[in-house]
Amino acid sequence: MELQKIEIRFVGVEREPVPLTTFIDLFHGWIQASDGVYCDVADYSHMHQGPGIILVAPDFNVSVDETDGRWGFRFSQKAPLEGSNQERLTRVFQGALENCQRLQAEPALQGRIEFCFDELDITLNDRLLAPNRDESYGALKAEIEPFVTRMFGGAPVSLQHESDARRRVRLRIRRLGNEKRGAGAGSPSVGPTQAVLRNSQSGVAQPRAEKARRVDDGPTPRPGGDARDAAQALSPPDAPAQVSQYYPVALDLRDRPCLVVGGGPVAEAKVEGLLDAGARVTVVSPALTERLAAWATEGRIAHRRHEYGESDLDGHHLAFSATDRREVTEVVAADAKRRGVWVNAADDPKYCDFLLPSVLRRGRLQVAVSTGGASPALAARVRRDLESYFTPEYEDLAELAAEVRHELRAGGRRADAAFWREALDADLRRLLAEGRRADAKARLLDRLGVTA
Repeated sequence: MELQKIEIRFVGVEREPVPLTTFIDLFHGWIQASDGVYCDVADYSHMHQGPGIILVAPDFNVSVDETDGRWGFRFSQKAPLEGSNQERLTRVFQGALENCQRLQAEPALQGRIEFCFDELDITLNDRLLAPNRDESYGALKAEIEPFVTRMFGGAPVSLQHESDARRRVRLRIRRLGNEKRGAGAGSPSVGPTQAVLRNSQSGVAQPRAEKARRVDDGPTPRPGGDARDAAQALSPPDAPAQVSQYYPVALDLRDRPCLVVGGGPVAEAKVEGLLDAGARVTVVSPALTERLAAWATEGRIAHRRHEYGESDLDGHHLAFSATDRREVTEVVAADAKRRGVWVNAADDPKYCDFLLPSVLRRGRLQVAVSTGGASPALAARVRRDLESYFTPEYEDLAELAAEVRHELRAGGRRADAAFWREALDADLRRLLAEGRRADAKARLLDRLGVTA
């Protein structure tokens, strides 16, 4: 089962009553300070044990609610995630801890709330793909057990299944043997588990945690430990300490044979980009998405309906492993390196000879953003931010610049690079935005010091 739309909920401990409506102003403050990370607040405080107060972001939601009569914090991943199921669980868990710690650091909540990291709910928010049946529970449990073993350092845990078929499939996870820790007899423990602290490694939640401390203008509360340590412990154990310095390059893939291993949504996205670049694509997978199957039927791609084998690399210049099965990615990467075939593995830089940046396209103009594999989400965010700067007229500007450059070269004329940089200005873009292409061309030629 491919785990997507994962929700993680931590149980909260109220040291003194905090009305749900308190979080409306707090979340609006996050929107104002986030520079677009968050975009809206939804108030469901009128519903008994309902969704509570929801802070909406494009790819996820965070919320505070009173589900099942227990106060808690929920992180809901909406956008699909790449990587293996274990990697998806880790990323959602880290996102939950990151936002949870920020909330706990709010000055208005100091000493009033704490969170229990020894007890959590993991829910799949997709009744169509994961109906609450025994099969879904079994598949989810198979993925959760190794995840919580790593999270709690092998400590014993209990897993409780939500059995009501009308509700979403959910596992309630509780670390055993911690009943006496926390705020008092019978109270849930607060702070990350000591097992997690012992296993802490470098993680990805630190930047937001630093921001939370700046908002608080004081030390972050540490009830039983720092929540960042729990997120750090869940970083993949084989993650590289440093990211290589990559050399940016644009490849001409027209009529180049490229292999894609995998037939799911991630593979589909890779194939679409390769087809746009004019590559000859072969997909190796027992099954395909509907779009991939349609492209195979139309003859746009070749399809080999079997599991990957080393001979599939024959005759290919580039290989892409787009499967959530790490054991397959490891084999593809090893085979490709041995044969001198360059390989890319979805969301797994250590197996990659090259990475795929997040790309903004305006016709011939392409702006690529990469963090060298450190944070694909950051690269995507920067690319989205750039969309407001590179407005649609940049497509026309690139075409006009190419046209004039070709005409000058054909006529044996050449304009200095400094003139080009000065000529491609805001006034030229304004003329193109107004549909005055002839005027824009005349202005460009004039600024370059040549006549039509």
